[in-house]
Amino acid sequence: MELTVTHDYDCPLDTLVSQFREPDAVKAKYQAIGADKVRILQCDDNSQQWRMMTFREVESAVPGLLKSVVGDRNQLEQSEHWRQTEDGSYHCTLAIQILGVPLTIQGGMILSVRDKGSRNTIRLSLESKLPFIGKTLAQFAARDSERLMKLEYHYLRQLCQVA
Repeated sequence: MELTVTHDYDCPLDTLVSQFREPDAVKAKYQAIGADKVRILQCDDNSQQWRMMTFREVESAVPGLLKSVVGDRNQLEQSEHWRQTEDGSYHCTLAIQILGVPLTIQGGMILSVRDKGSRNTIRLSLESKLPFIGKTLAQFAARDSERLMKLEYHYLRQLCQVA
């Protein structure tokens, strides 16, 4: 299952980038949208690129069919590799692992300039090879990802208005 979402912000690109680059900002963002046990597992940064690996626990409203596979609380490890491109935008490849859940989530983000602000374009690919319920699991994970992205978007929009 493929998912693409675009979030527009009323702040300069550098302001938006800092929310994905600075470990304290990333941790605060996840905590603000309801994640628990948030940790930065790795952060390597230089002027043109950075890598960040995070851990967090999130609550999900799991439908009955999936309760045997996905819990009400799930532990996520997210790995991001960011690089700045020649046009000034920032491109990320990411992978999200829900510990103990047979689901693959991969994708990317592009942070770019737009008229009077900045933009985050997010693309995710979700796949489960479980027999019988794999497609249902991927669809649930996509809906839950959209819910979490919407919370993150509202949080970052408020931050950008203050900055």
